[in-house]
Amino acid sequence: MTTIFRATLARGYLAFLLLPAFPLLAAAQENTAIPDHAERKYYGRGWECERGYREDSDNCEKIEVPENGYLSRSGYGPVWECNWGYERAGDSCAPVKVPANGYFVDNSYGEKWECDRGFRAQGDECIAIAVPDHGFLDDASRDRGWSCERGYRVDGLRCVAIVVPQHGYLSNERYGDGWKCDRGYRAERGRCEAVVMPKEAYLTRKGDDWVCKQPLTRQFDTCVAD
Repeated sequence: MTTIFRATLARGYLAFLLLPAFPLLAAAQENTAIPDHAERKYYGRGWECERGYREDSDNCEKIEVPENGYLSRSGYGPVWECNWGYERAGDSCAPVKVPANGYFVDNSYGEKWECDRGFRAQGDECIAIAVPDHGFLDDASRDRGWSCERGYRVDGLRCVAIVVPQHGYLSNERYGDGWKCDRGYRAERGRCEAVVMPKEAYLTRKGDDWVCKQPLTRQFDTCVAD
């Protein structure tokens, strides 16, 4: 009998002796205690609680969901959340108090309501925005809620006409005087004064100052050679 044949025969005999043990091992795994409302994990060993239950020592404890709430679909964070229009208040869900002229918003943080257009929040209320003459509602201006029409500027709670000097024009900027000077003029004390420059100079891109033509350099109000 060759050595290889004897080794093969020995392995076969050993497997024959261990064969009855395999069902016992499988049964032992199957008989592992699984609490009520739990199921064996698909991967790995052990068990996990059914949806609506959470692990508490060796048991699965039912999750108490308050009225107007529902089980969270996320595996992290709170185990329950409140229905639309409600917010967490301790262990319960209370309706969100939306003031008159307001509406519910589903914010994760902060206030869960905002005011209708034409109103702004003041404490727990939505108060009407007082728009002056020559003004209009403007969501971009969150502090006042309104801006002035073109040709007017904010003066306290009013919109006053912008006085554009000669050689000036209305600008589209929200801040400042509301006007700019034509090219070749500069703003001085509420007026547009002509830019005076020597013949060897030219206006800057902005148009309210001048520089000397190269290779000349500026020295006070003249252009000189180096």
